[in-house]
Amino acid sequence: MNPITDYLLWFFLYSVIGWIYETILVSIEEKKIVNRGFLTGPYCPIYGVGAVVNYALFHSLTNPLLLFLASAFCACSIEYFTSWLLEKLFHARWWDYTGQFMNLNGRVFLLGFFGFGVMSLGVIRWVHPAVIEWTTSLNPAVYYMLIGGIVTLLSIDTVTTVAQLRFFNKKLAALESSLNQRLYDGLTSLEERKSALEEDLSKVRKDLSEGQSLQSAVSNLNLKERILLSPGTHFRSLRHPEVVDKLKGRFQSVKESARRARRAAKHHKKRSDKNP
Repeated sequence: MNPITDYLLWFFLYSVIGWIYETILVSIEEKKIVNRGFLTGPYCPIYGVGAVVNYALFHSLTNPLLLFLASAFCACSIEYFTSWLLEKLFHARWWDYTGQFMNLNGRVFLLGFFGFGVMSLGVIRWVHPAVIEWTTSLNPAVYYMLIGGIVTLLSIDTVTTVAQLRFFNKKLAALESSLNQRLYDGLTSLEERKSALEEDLSKVRKDLSEGQSLQSAVSNLNLKERILLSPGTHFRSLRHPEVVDKLKGRFQSVKESARRARRAAKHHKKRSDKNP
């Protein structure tokens, strides 16, 4: 084995563990299964980066308090930079701690600092020695198959995710333009007619037209876009916040209608089974 591929394997392992942690935590809060993470697959790379960087830099520290503080500061720095980079690249935020106590620009906050410190201390002191032992016990053929699979999987997921997000931003811009044009047309009609009745009719037409546009947009959402708009993901577009909020509302309405329809169908089936 070699150090570079070891770190790659560890990075992937901790990314998966981080995704499991995030998914369980948020799913409990939302009372439903929530798929967390920037990428589509079951991994959160920010946890993998934080774990391997902290181990590489601080595994030789023997003072628990110093290890806690250093690793917490490093992890928060990674989280802050990641939030800033995603915002610059995609004009969106995947998390926002603005309402939390002692946050910094909504990117990191005090409780997260302590959480990262505790997790890093536990990983470096107790978890990672077992991970190293497991890594060295792997058959070389299995080891390099894992490395090849990880590189392939992450490369494909990253490329497709970036492409999908750029396309999603274009779709949001087009939808916002369409909704704004419909609003402008409605206002022009109102100015020409200047009638309370016509104002009411115009509003109804505008609402129906907007609803049709949103319904069409929801129907054409791909898997990545559906994940972004699901509750618990906290995805927020900085360029098109109102459109995203409307899409989220319509998407949740469609999902709720589908759930009610499934419950009604099950109830009807049970009644039919009882009364053949």
